[in-house]
Amino acid sequence: VAAVLLHEGVSRKTFYELYAGKEECFVAVYEDDMARLLTPVMRAFEGSEPWVDRLRTALGVLLGGLADDPSAARICFVEVLSAGPLALERRAHALAVLDPLFSPHHSADDRDADGDPTPRARSFTAGSVGSLAEVLHREIAAGRIDELPALRAQLTDTLALPFTGGG
Repeated sequence: VAAVLLHEGVSRKTFYELYAGKEECFVAVYEDDMARLLTPVMRAFEGSEPWVDRLRTALGVLLGGLADDPSAARICFVEVLSAGPLALERRAHALAVLDPLFSPHHSADDRDADGDPTPRARSFTAGSVGSLAEVLHREIAAGRIDELPALRAQLTDTLALPFTGGG
C-alpha cells in the first residue's frame, strides 16, 4: 500500500476511503486493464467472416494489445494469480468474456433444447480459454511480451483444432 500511496501521491486515509485494502485496489486496476484489452478483441471478433478468420483477427488484436502494454500484460496474466481470492474470482469472470470466441462455432448437436451450450461444448470452450491463458502466462512471465504477436498463427491453429474436427 505504501508504494501505491507514494506512486499516486495520495494519503493513506484517501486510499482506504477508496479501497478496503490492497487486493481491492489491485482488482480495480486488473478490471480496468482487462476491459481495455478485451473490448477491442471482442469487437474484432464480430463480423460475418468464417469463424477461424475472426478468431485469428481477435487473437492478433489481443496479442498486439498485450505487447503494447507490458504492465497490463503482467497484471492480467501473471500477477493476478497471486493477488488473492477476489482477484481469482474476477479473473474467472474476465476470462469468461472470451467464451464467444469459441462457443459460436459449436454445431446444433452441441446445444441443448434452449440453445445453450451442452457440458461437452462448455468443456471445449473452457479448455480453449484456459489454454490461451496458460500460454499467455508462460510467455509473459518469461519476459517474452514483445514476442506475443508472433504466436498468432500457432495459437489460432492450436485453439481451433478441437473445433475443426482435429481434436
